[in-house]
Amino acid sequence: AAAAAPAWAAAGRQNPGVVMEQTLQPLAALTAAVRDGSLSPTQPLRIVVEFCNSEHYSRRHDIDRYQSYYEQLDAALRRHLAGRPFTLYPNTVPGAAGAMEPRAGAFEVYVNWTASDGVSRSVVVFSKFESQRYPNPDQIAGRLEHLLTGADDRPEEA
Repeated sequence: AAAAAPAWAAAGRQNPGVVMEQTLQPLAALTAAVRDGSLSPTQPLRIVVEFCNSEHYSRRHDIDRYQSYYEQLDAALRRHLAGRPFTLYPNTVPGAAGAMEPRAGAFEVYVNWTASDGVSRSVVVFSKFESQRYPNPDQIAGRLEHLLTGADDRPEEA
């Protein structure tokens, strides 16, 4: 028997992680863009945060925990990226039409920018799915701040 479609797909909604993953570049693309000048310090960033916000997946699922991590990340980004233009997109994708539904258990942080050639680029800065752990918002923001200097990644601090 075929598996049932996820609720968000059955309702005709898109998933922010799936949409973002269609344009993903390796993380090194972010530092390369900083180094080659195609991502300047004044160029706005779009930070997409996909986080689980529905208890219909499990009765033990604590959506308040995910909301708290998002709020902590928001504050940490504002501290670490002070003076840098950016917009946070919680459970939405810039320019996407319609409602978005995050994946169960998701806490994914994507950085999206428009390069000097006019092409939109995206990288994953943190993935709960990949790391199998909850985020450390201050470390994520610090990692992004570090990468935006054009320095090499410090994965042990991700």
